[in-house]
Amino acid sequence: MAVILKFNPLVCQIDFIVGREIEVGGIYTGIVTSIKEYGAFVEFNGGQHGLLHISELSYEPVSRVSEVVSVGQKVSLMCIGQDVHGNIKLSLKATLPRPGRLETNDVIEGSLASFKETANIWTPVGNASTAEEQQNSASEMS
Repeated sequence: MAVILKFNPLVCQIDFIVGREIEVGGIYTGIVTSIKEYGAFVEFNGGQHGLLHISELSYEPVSRVSEVVSVGQKVSLMCIGQDVHGNIKLSLKATLPRPGRLETNDVIEGSLASFKETANIWTPVGNASTAEEQQNSASEMS
């Protein structure tokens, strides 16, 4: 018998209190416990602590950690790894959409046509004369 769990705030609350196995790439909810010049420390997953480095706060440059997060703030973040000492590295920007990036369903009109128009035939230097002949014969046929 398979049990399918949908997003449930109660399940998220239980995960936060009790915890679950930490996985790289896993998304967790945590609370910022302290802020330093280099990042913020976050408690998540039933008492685990991790560092949210200043470079992982946003895709935009951040001069002060306190501009993005504050002590006591609840944040959704991703585990991006562990350092050699076993400290957990967290990322807020990994949970955010990348700026300027297209969604998978977005299509740019004319992009394929413009690509076909600008496509060139690349040939090795030793075959340069044959490439010129091929282009000339192709233009004569049309």
